[in-house]
Amino acid sequence: MSPAAPINGTWEIKVVPGGDQAQLTLHRATPGDHGFTVSLLLPLASLSGLSHEALLSEGAQVNFEFVRDAGVLAFNGRVSQGQGDGGFVFKASTDFMEDLQILGYESLTDESLFTLASYDVTRTFVRELNALGYERLPVAQLVEMRIHGVSPEFVRELHALGYEHQPVDQLITMHIHGANPDFIRQFRDLGYDRIPVAQLIEMRIHGISPKSVQELHALGYEHQPVDQLITMHIHGANPDFIRQFRDLGYDRIPVAQLIEMRIHGVSPKSVQELHALGYEHQPVDQLITMHIHGAKPDPARSRRR
Repeated sequence: MSPAAPINGTWEIKVVPGGDQAQLTLHRATPGDHGFTVSLLLPLASLSGLSHEALLSEGAQVNFEFVRDAGVLAFNGRVSQGQGDGGFVFKASTDFMEDLQILGYESLTDESLFTLASYDVTRTFVRELNALGYERLPVAQLVEMRIHGVSPEFVRELHALGYEHQPVDQLITMHIHGANPDFIRQFRDLGYDRIPVAQLIEMRIHGISPKSVQELHALGYEHQPVDQLITMHIHGANPDFIRQFRDLGYDRIPVAQLIEMRIHGVSPKSVQELHALGYEHQPVDQLITMHIHGAKPDPARSRRR
């Protein structure tokens, strides 16, 4: 792999309130007029040569560097009152290129190297993924894993929990939705072992938490199948709904009926109104049938009485 040519672009910076961090935005015109922009939240201390005093001054010319494993970005420009802009040059690290070549990346382009540097894809990151069975991943996937925080440690923890060799896109989706090792461990402690990944993600999407399942257990609904838990949460047959009906004398309503009650609008309030009209302790299937056919209380009429 021959040394990469320097890459040019422009930058903007703005100090974040508090003064210790800055938002650094890089702009790069790529072949075919496709723009590349990345915005990074960085400690000011990581920008070598850029002082806090210069940034907050009334105006100063600056030259500073930002070192990544893949190379160095050298900046020049002007800053004033906590913000600034200018141009940059990126020069890839020869050592980085040689090491990635050994790892199977033999034809990285200058643009690819710049992208790896921008998102801080390091040699250690690539080596550890290789050791976990993720060899020669496309640059786009390496970058997406970094963006969404999918680390080798995250993958190792999943392996230890029995989720080995998940596809990269699946790992990313799991991390985005919070179907992480801690979530999995909490459900394992509740008796749900090796929940399929698709269901883990769906549980997170629909807000099924370990706490909500513990509440269901306390109400007598133990060891519900995962698809049942998901259906209950989708329709709002949640612990609060169950508790309200328990307080009205309806204890341990079957799950199928809880869901049907929610679908047909049988609410604690509507049952309280029926009670006030003299229709107490109607069976659940009767309540559902009444609501389906419109034989339900008219709140305005019950108030007039």
